[in-house]
Amino acid sequence: MPLSAQPGERFEYGPTGASYEVLGAVIEIASGQSLEVFMIDNIFKPLELHDTHFYLPREKSERLPAFYRKVDGKLQLDREYGEDFPRSTFFHGGGGVEASPQDIARFARLFLSDGAVGGVRVLQRETVQLMMSDHVGDKSPFGDGRGWGFGASVVSRDDGTTAQYGWVGGGYAILWVDPGKRLIAYFAFPLTPPGDMGLLNEFRRLVVEALTEPNTEA
Repeated sequence: MPLSAQPGERFEYGPTGASYEVLGAVIEIASGQSLEVFMIDNIFKPLELHDTHFYLPREKSERLPAFYRKVDGKLQLDREYGEDFPRSTFFHGGGGVEASPQDIARFARLFLSDGAVGGVRVLQRETVQLMMSDHVGDKSPFGDGRGWGFGASVVSRDDGTTAQYGWVGGGYAILWVDPGKRLIAYFAFPLTPPGDMGLLNEFRRLVVEALTEPNTEA
């Protein structure tokens, strides 16, 4: 298929992160492994992410919550408790990994410690800096001060440092890191697709508010 635009001409975010699906296919070709095996060998095992999988093992199914969908303002059951997606040979580069909150927090520490966790280096420092830097500038489609790095949005402080690096995921989840404040913020609710962002925006506001120094001059 032809490119949707010349590289660097515009920023485009696909509904499933289409460019990441291409990257996943490139990794499979370059490594000679499935994306699942590559990520297990190079990310999940080295970081000791024992509860991170493309498809949940049967013995862990009882830990998977039911998922809901909002229909006419009401919650409607979308997936039963313990019901995972049918296993496939296609592994999404743009999504599809399931993980516990503890594993998510451990993975996110990569971005607070320059690519290494527990003495295990997964990313080079320069790679982490590139990932967490804004690469779209005034081409950003958000219009709210957010730019885009590698894999997630970037909110920068006035001095150019990264204040928030993260994104909203499937299952009504939000995750971001703030390297300056050594902060990992994560919230999730079993609702798909995200749709109304009110609750996630409120969570973001409460976290930022909790970090703000109280006004003692009033």
